[in-house]
Amino acid sequence: MKIPPHKPDIEYYLASILILEPEIIMRLPVKEEHFYSVQPLLAFKTLVDMQKADEKINLVTFGGRFADVKGKISEFKPLFEDFENVSSLYAESYLRQLAEETAKRKIWLTYQDLADAPKDFIEEMKKIELDFIDQQPKNAGQLLEDYKKDYDDRKKRMEETGAVGLITGFNTIDTKATFEPGNLIVLAAKTSVGKTALALNISVNASMFGQNVLFFSAEMTSNELMGRVLSQLSGVSATRFKYANADHSMSVAETQLPKDDTLQFIEAGQMTSDDVCRISRQASQRQKIDLVVVDYIQYLKDPTLKGQTNNDRIGNITRNFSGLAKDLKCPVLALSQVNRAASGAPELQHLRDSGNIEQDSDIVLILHRESKDAECANLAIAKNRNGMIEPENLLYFTPKTTRFYEKGTNPKKGN
Repeated sequence: MKIPPHKPDIEYYLASILILEPEIIMRLPVKEEHFYSVQPLLAFKTLVDMQKADEKINLVTFGGRFADVKGKISEFKPLFEDFENVSSLYAESYLRQLAEETAKRKIWLTYQDLADAPKDFIEEMKKIELDFIDQQPKNAGQLLEDYKKDYDDRKKRMEETGAVGLITGFNTIDTKATFEPGNLIVLAAKTSVGKTALALNISVNASMFGQNVLFFSAEMTSNELMGRVLSQLSGVSATRFKYANADHSMSVAETQLPKDDTLQFIEAGQMTSDDVCRISRQASQRQKIDLVVVDYIQYLKDPTLKGQTNNDRIGNITRNFSGLAKDLKCPVLALSQVNRAASGAPELQHLRDSGNIEQDSDIVLILHRESKDAECANLAIAKNRNGMIEPENLLYFTPKTTRFYEKGTNPKKGN
């Protein structure tokens, strides 16, 4: 018997948070239908009953009531073994994920009913097919006309901006590894080399040219990212912003900060690649998206399904992002770690779970610095589906402001 869509881990996490902080039930629209697993559902019902009876709720009183209804508190490992994921900060994210699973279950149940009436089921499938399959074949003449239009657009863009793709502010990238619509670009590096800093540099530069950027951060908070942005714009050490000792520099940076919605940050600490894709598609309904940045692949919460390896999990993520790039007709820049075992400058084979990353990406950039304080960096173009491989491209780095730059760009120095 097939099991309806659900996320048991997330159900246990959310139920555990509600047990510890039951007032959240009054703040968030949590419903019984959000839970499919027996114990989390029973826990939620018990909490609601206790609130209705105006009973004091703590771990002891809840445990007693839960046992009365044959609940098994021992099954709630997050309460006792996984404190990191049991935080009210994640409650809304968990609820959002469970709401999606609830919707999937409703659709699943509808299809189950239709399966009992084959004729109705087939007709329903035909309707869905007609809704989504609208692509017709094109002959060579039509393709030539499309290509000529694209060619003219590229020529005009080159004349106006000097780049045929996204303007990143880095000549090495814009001329040798162009971020083109529909491309999945992977930026890989060892820990503390500066992959987030470079991605942030690219995002700020792109937004300053009026290009709309969505930056998903699964590692850093929006405040931390903003501190880095202000440091890069003002040329003043990020440490001074961190310790609130940069009043004048704050004003200077504010005048340079990209306006409107050209640069948007989204905290993605508890998101899956499906979440990233869904939010990006929703954002694209409001305005054109020119670049999606995801920091970073290995931090996303996509599950490893039964019988799969972590390599399979990463493959699902990269396929999602490759599809997103094509759907939104914009480049997706996804950051990735390299294996810790790599000595010296990493190469393509050193990417963590590299098989799928290498296969699904159009471009792979590998950033390397000899140490965390080094001011010289190499940006290798390790894979380039539509261009040349370039193993050596020199960049410079200012550690205090976490800013990368190229020779001759004369950046501000941190202090």
